[in-house]
Amino acid sequence: MPERRKHARRKAPLHQLALTTYDGRSRTREASATLVDVSSGGIGVDATTETLEGAVVSVAGELRNGRAAIPVNARARVAACFALDGGVFRVGLSFEDLGGPPPVLPR
Repeated sequence: MPERRKHARRKAPLHQLALTTYDGRSRTREASATLVDVSSGGIGVDATTETLEGAVVSVAGELRNGRAAIPVNARARVAACFALDGGVFRVGLSFEDLGGPPPVLPR
């Protein structure tokens, strides 16, 4: 599969985020996800629910490292979703609406 990533990613401290998936009919599905990596255009998470590529989700929580915490309440589109072992899915999310510039964690 060709690489579609537009922005370099880097590992992020593991912590939980809340994902809400919209089905287009005013119904939602909520799940928690563990942040895996972050880039200027999106994030990678591990989730226990499969999410269809192209689906719109909201992401809530904090992106943080030892020195900073950046609150996130954003809309993102699922760029990729594939199964890992143990019923976990790696989900690549591309931010669509952050209400400002994409979050960048200080080094």
